[in-house]
Amino acid sequence: TAKALTVPSLTANNKTYDGTTLATLTGTATLQSPETPGVGTTSDGKPYSGDTVILSGTPIGTFASKDVANGISVSASGLSLGGADAGNYSLTALTLSANIGPATVTASITGNPAKTYDGTTSASLAPTNFSLSGLASGENFTVTQTLGTYNTRDVATAVTVSVGLSTVDFMAIPGTLASNYILPTSASGPGHIDRANATISVTPYSVTYSGAAHNATGTAKGVLNENL
Repeated sequence: TAKALTVPSLTANNKTYDGTTLATLTGTATLQSPETPGVGTTSDGKPYSGDTVILSGTPIGTFASKDVANGISVSASGLSLGGADAGNYSLTALTLSANIGPATVTASITGNPAKTYDGTTSASLAPTNFSLSGLASGENFTVTQTLGTYNTRDVATAVTVSVGLSTVDFMAIPGTLASNYILPTSASGPGHIDRANATISVTPYSVTYSGAAHNATGTAKGVLNENL
């Protein structure tokens, strides 16, 4: 029967989650140093001196799972044996392992959310006001947090909106696992406040017609009953 040869010089690298099973390998794919015929055992993984056995190909690593975990099995393909004596040998499958760590997601506020001045810094947000980066292709979350904060309550100086986030504010779309990611705890971006209409009240009065002009009096109030 064919003697099994091993390739001990390759190791699998840890990686950050990217939604694929692709693994990178470190080292040069080589066979172990030949041994003298009749001296070694058939299980030592070495070719015999004098035999022509050539290892060829480019090793390609593949994780057994794409999801975050430690000690995931990694298989290597793309290698083959050649040479005049290759028929006397077989190539043992490599037994490698590596870790996949969670990817870090960042969030930002988009769409320049606006409101009419109401004397507060509160901002109303919708899922469309959030942009996420750092996600694997085809994966995403819906952000359900609806309450943000403007940097100031005043029209002239309100330029940004910020919001605190927690894991409960993220709803994964089908095909996305939250455990594969480190989710953001905050987001910010441009926003503005528009001016509100004041309430104008004219004081009623009654005079006898004289053909002359009359001056009216009244009040102008803001949204917080400020006297304008």
